[in-house]
Amino acid sequence: MKVQAGSVSSLVAALLTYSVSINASPIDLVERQDACASGVHIIAARGTNESTPNGTPGAVGKVANAIAARIPGTTIEGLFYPATAVNPIYTKSDDTGANHMKTAIKNYATRCPNTKIVLLGYSQGGEVTMDALCGQSSVGFELGPDPVDATQPLDRTYAPNINSVVVFGDPSHRANTDYDVGTSTHNGTFARQNLAACAPFRTRILSWCQANDKYCDSGDSKVVHHSYFKTPAIVTNATDFVVNKVNAAN
Repeated sequence: MKVQAGSVSSLVAALLTYSVSINASPIDLVERQDACASGVHIIAARGTNESTPNGTPGAVGKVANAIAARIPGTTIEGLFYPATAVNPIYTKSDDTGANHMKTAIKNYATRCPNTKIVLLGYSQGGEVTMDALCGQSSVGFELGPDPVDATQPLDRTYAPNINSVVVFGDPSHRANTDYDVGTSTHNGTFARQNLAACAPFRTRILSWCQANDKYCDSGDSKVVHHSYFKTPAIVTNATDFVVNKVNAAN
């Protein structure tokens, strides 16, 4: 999908218009302890304009909690980043989030090298997560009113610490990758260009995108975009994916 310079502002405006209406379960585990997790450590990035406080997982916390219920000793860290469409503009918010996630990964991996790290992200948080791993290469980011320098991929020194990654409704979604799941057949609003940079993680990623999702499938439905955590089969599938990856690594 090609995004013209004149359309970037309208895309950002569209991203601003939605507010999350998902009734996710309350997050009951956001750890700030020095002790290393005996299960896994989850870093979760919320979506644009979610009403939950900065530093909490937001709607994707429903999946984080489901994982924690099946893997004892799991800790959950909500990513601190703006998660905005303006003030700062989406591109800057995403760039900040991706760099904060890389720092969170490096800090935790350095402190707890034997603990497996799981990454979760919804909507903008999904793009943040993928940008942290693969670097920023979305169409349109360099054309916005406040351009950002491309975020670089995670230092491959820390790649072995990443056990699994699940994102939902990622605007940088590319259809027909081997980690693409769901009914989507189209690229996202800010389609990722450099898929090769994701190659080291390809067997560890699950990217959920449903047909007609306004942001990951370039569709026209916000209802679909808000449906992931209301769909038990998707929550179960994502949870099973992570649990199976963790068990396989033990």
